[in-house]
Amino acid sequence: MNDLLHLWDEMAASLAVIVIVMTAIGLMLRLVEPTHAFKRVGLVLGCLILLLILPPILVGIWRSLSIGQQLGTIILAIALGVISSRAVTPKARIRKREH
Repeated sequence: MNDLLHLWDEMAASLAVIVIVMTAIGLMLRLVEPTHAFKRVGLVLGCLILLLILPPILVGIWRSLSIGQQLGTIILAIALGVISSRAVTPKARIRKREH
């Protein structure tokens, strides 16, 4: 599992570097305004911090759960996914006939 987390860290850091470099190039070519560039870099760094800190915490929590709790968590996640997917689907509109 440590190898997977190490690869995750490398991938997140590489993606952040690519986005920051693209933003810098856009800033140099005047395709991006400086205020937008700073907002974008701040957003990327905030997401990077979440992507680097959150997975080890979640893996630690997952490892501390018993098999029954892990199974219950998986079933709950599937149920929430099904419920949320049904809530998102648009309902058919009923047209009123005008006489």
